[in-house]
Amino acid sequence: MNTPAPSSRRAALILLLILALPPLFWAGNFIVARAVHAQIPPVTLSLGRWLIALLCILPFALSALRRDYRQYWQYRWRLLAVSTVGVAAFNTLVYTGLHDTTATNGTLLNSCIPIFILLFGALFYKLPLQARQLLGLALSLCGVLTIIFQGEWSHVLKLKFSHGDLIILLAMVCWAFYTLWLRELPPQLSRIG
Repeated sequence: MNTPAPSSRRAALILLLILALPPLFWAGNFIVARAVHAQIPPVTLSLGRWLIALLCILPFALSALRRDYRQYWQYRWRLLAVSTVGVAAFNTLVYTGLHDTTATNGTLLNSCIPIFILLFGALFYKLPLQARQLLGLALSLCGVLTIIFQGEWSHVLKLKFSHGDLIILLAMVCWAFYTLWLRELPPQLSRIG
């Protein structure tokens, strides 16, 4: 059996690290927001997060913005709708909800996003639901419910949602529409811009 060269093993490890970072940042977002919920108001936290993101992304996006500003202006209302639900509303609602619920609940509710995307896509945009999507949806839902009910399905009768859980659920609805509305943006519109 051939063993991979050290350089290819290192490249594979780097690739795995790169692939692991987005979910870690996503989950870390909930943990940090819950940790600072008493010190930083939700709107301030959301604004700060997106200002930092703007400063990080702007150097890469500036040339696309300059080149395609007329296209961005042409689709300004769609871009405003997408950014309102996906950037402003989602994060602000998550941070607001985390004032009244745990980061664990918020992260678990986050797993409802694929369910909402498929359901809303089928209901409002007539996107077909394929059998494998339904199977994946069912498996995902069973996994989430198993975690929520701690393997005891009798806990379904004791299930209670806090005010924060419902706000976070609304945030997940916003993210689902954000994802669906991204599909309506023309493909020639530079996403980095």
